[in-house]
Amino acid sequence: MDGGIPRGQDLLKALAMGAKGTMIERAFNFGLGAMGEAGGITALEIIPKEFDTSMALCGVRNVGEIGRHVILLRARRCPRRVSSCTAPSSRSAAISSK
Repeated sequence: MDGGIPRGQDLLKALAMGAKGTMIERAFNFGLGAMGEAGGITALEIIPKEFDTSMALCGVRNVGEIGRHVILLRARRCPRRVSSCTAPSSRSAAISSK
């Protein structure tokens, strides 16, 4: 991941994609710039809390259980406007099956 890890969710994604370690300097630098030393320390305290919450929401209890199954990988990319995506919605699929 280019640019470091700004949030705990991004840390989970990086580990799920096979990262052995990450850099979290971006979050630290933002905190440091906003509130000085206390802001840097606060940023370093927030990331593990976000990471723990993300793991819990994915049903993962420890770092060893993190794998590609915890992230959603798209089979094909849709344009930014979801309404123009060619993938059928569940509503249109249900209507066409009647």
